[in-house]
Amino acid sequence: MKYFHALLLITVLAAAPARAQTSASIDFAPPGLAQQGGRVTISATLNSGVPPAYASLFIRPIGQASYLPLVLRVNGSQLQGDIPSAMLVPPGVEYYLSVTDIDNQTVTFPPASPAANPLSLPVEPRPTVFALSAVYPSSGSVVAEARPLVHIEFNQVGGGLAPGTFHAYVDGMDITPGCQFEEGEAFCQMGWDLGIGSHTLLAGGQSREQQWAMPLSYGFTRAEGARRVFDLHGRASAGMSYVSLTRKPDNIMFIPLPVSGDRYLPEIEAAGSGYLGGLEAVVAVKHTGIDRQEQPSPDRYSVSLSGRRWGLDLGDFRGSWTDLGLSQAQLRGARIKKDFASRKLFAEAFGGQARRAIFIREYNSGVYARYLYGASALWKAGERLSLRVYGLSGRDDGGSLPAGTAAVPAGSRVGGAELAAGLGGGLSLTNEMAFSGYSRNLRGGGYASGRALQSRISQDWSLGSWSAAYRDVSPDFASQGNSYLQSDYRGLDAQGALRTPKGGLMLTSSLQTYRDNTDGDKFSTFHLLSHQSNLTVRPFPWAPSLLAGFGEQSQRSYSVVVSEVDNRTRNYMAGLNHAFGRLSAGYTETVTQFRDVSGAYAGADFDSRFHSVNSSLALPALTVSCNAGLIENRQRASGNLTRSFNFGMRLAGAPLRNVNVEINHSGSRGRDGRDTLSNRQLNSSAKAEWRTGRTSFWTFLFEDYVYYNYLRSSQSYRVARYALNYSINF
Repeated sequence: MKYFHALLLITVLAAAPARAQTSASIDFAPPGLAQQGGRVTISATLNSGVPPAYASLFIRPIGQASYLPLVLRVNGSQLQGDIPSAMLVPPGVEYYLSVTDIDNQTVTFPPASPAANPLSLPVEPRPTVFALSAVYPSSGSVVAEARPLVHIEFNQVGGGLAPGTFHAYVDGMDITPGCQFEEGEAFCQMGWDLGIGSHTLLAGGQSREQQWAMPLSYGFTRAEGARRVFDLHGRASAGMSYVSLTRKPDNIMFIPLPVSGDRYLPEIEAAGSGYLGGLEAVVAVKHTGIDRQEQPSPDRYSVSLSGRRWGLDLGDFRGSWTDLGLSQAQLRGARIKKDFASRKLFAEAFGGQARRAIFIREYNSGVYARYLYGASALWKAGERLSLRVYGLSGRDDGGSLPAGTAAVPAGSRVGGAELAAGLGGGLSLTNEMAFSGYSRNLRGGGYASGRALQSRISQDWSLGSWSAAYRDVSPDFASQGNSYLQSDYRGLDAQGALRTPKGGLMLTSSLQTYRDNTDGDKFSTFHLLSHQSNLTVRPFPWAPSLLAGFGEQSQRSYSVVVSEVDNRTRNYMAGLNHAFGRLSAGYTETVTQFRDVSGAYAGADFDSRFHSVNSSLALPALTVSCNAGLIENRQRASGNLTRSFNFGMRLAGAPLRNVNVEINHSGSRGRDGRDTLSNRQLNSSAKAEWRTGRTSFWTFLFEDYVYYNYLRSSQSYRVARYALNYSINF
């Protein structure tokens, strides 16, 4: 148990008449992917006979031990909050939800030890290096044409490709004079016939900010009358998992694997890319059979085909269709893309399932399925001005779950436009306006319309970046990315990063402030002000890196439904990291102070201190890493002290020539001085990969999850998973 579990006491309200306690759960569909510096909205529903009084989102970047608590807005049984854009950094974040109702019952998602087993949200990095990529012919491909049209793509980092710097050669002969350039692409025609056999391609270029791309250099083959219309390279595996439930808790939602007893589960996975005739093809299949919340994901089931002017996606894919709250949405369905007028006009249409219906019968809980359809068009006027228009229609599937859940199926339509302009010097400005129509309840309810405005300015340069955005949303605007709630919202968020040329100093800072009403009836008004700054200093190449950070969050909520919320959280961080050849080590200390100033949550104030040490050793055939942490949390009013110790270790190496092994073991032990908290958790895994040939290998995986609650033994469990897979590279 981590020290932020003490925040459960924040929700202890003044004494109220006792009610019969009822089973409660949270309906929540986790987002699948985020973009660095983007915006992610968290929307959930509390299934309980008692309305929620207080809800929090606990979040931390992957690799950090401390969670930052963020208050979620409450509207009836609906919960909503935003993950700050400054926290969306690669490789991702970990988080969990905690909700307390007005009868002081607390429920979390995930239900079992959420601080030790949080949800993960991967974050895709923004490209920072100007780069080229080959589309056709690809490395190792086989072509039939005597004069294949060479297709090279390049990104827009550093202003994109600088005119006159691109060059391409086939077998050492210059084909640059035959190249035509369009936005982000080059198409080059050769002036001679290729002979039968192997050939080489070399390409390079420079960005407008004078950043050279890593040259492309690879080989391909021409075969006369080549009948190999399907050319795919990748990996495929098939296997079986056995899940054993040694100890069953009274509520299976506590178990990290979705089983109520022993169970066999098939596993099939395949991923590859190549060509189908003259089309670029990407195929992915990933079926493990053990996903409790199996949402659409771009690497689960998908087939993508693309030609020079069009593209088709089937299965799982993602896309960004703006609409303020809808960013990189996941869909399971179909999408077709087409470009016109020499790459100046792009259009696409799509439709499918944005969220699956998940129903867990053992807990009588689940989420609705949701469908999304739409179309968009993007027009580019030169390299610095673009206009996007879009129309979206989404609705919950009201019949996808039986009665009993508190979620209310809704539907809405959104139309809008986004104008983006490049101002030079890495500076860009984006403005968006959207309008929506919203059906509050598909089973019979009111209809509302609203509008939303957003403006963002940002700049990237070699020594840093910054951005600032302002958003103004009317009370009844319903974003497709946030279909459950409407917000009367005005807010500003800004972030920036600065570094020295040699990387000896790095400073990051973020600021977010907003106010809103969580529904059109003005039941409550929520205010938030949050800022965080972190500094990394390495004065000399041989010196350790010194870390320091400070952040503060103030939040107030005035409501006619529940007690007033008015509190402040401050956190201080300091530490160092250093490498001694193959050995590296580090230490960090984080102090968090929570203060309630409303008087409504008596005894909620606390001070927490977290100590963390980590080290790793990299040898030619073995890598060892370990970490340990001690968390102390003291309630200021009662003096109750909660301690939690956690540890983790990882061994990875190759004991034999064709065998790779990885072992992980982690755990935690938490208790306080008043016998209200006493638990222990252990997680172990072992993975062995045996390569039996040049392209084939066996993989064995063992996972073991153990949780003991010494005060409530009915919540304890132990579950293990055994998996055996056979894989080939093709």
